[in-house]
Amino acid sequence: MLNNIEILYILYLYTPKFFNLTLRDKINVIFHELYHISPEFNGDIRRMSNVKSAHGHSKKSFEEQYIQYASKYFNKINETPFNSFLQMNLEDIKKQFKVVKYRRMKMMKPQLISA
Repeated sequence: MLNNIEILYILYLYTPKFFNLTLRDKINVIFHELYHISPEFNGDIRRMSNVKSAHGHSKKSFEEQYIQYASKYFNKINETPFNSFLQMNLEDIKKQFKVVKYRRMKMMKPQLISA
């Protein structure tokens, strides 16, 4: 809970690793993490199988589920203001915005939701 709002998902982006990726890789990482969200949007993850449920039998197979959406977004991003921001690496961001704030967090343990 944050300000009396239930937080169902948190997307972690590691600094500086994420910001120093290429534009295409940044978009792929974001889409990869978003694809983990359950279609029911109930706080659970998307279950790919009974065993290794987060990615299913392989990460490659998991990637094939969302990669066309990431590619379509990558092609469209050139027409948006997000393009220049996502192309920046961490040093570019620091130069542009002077201050970069981030929070060092412990890895959260997911809570099991009972049906």
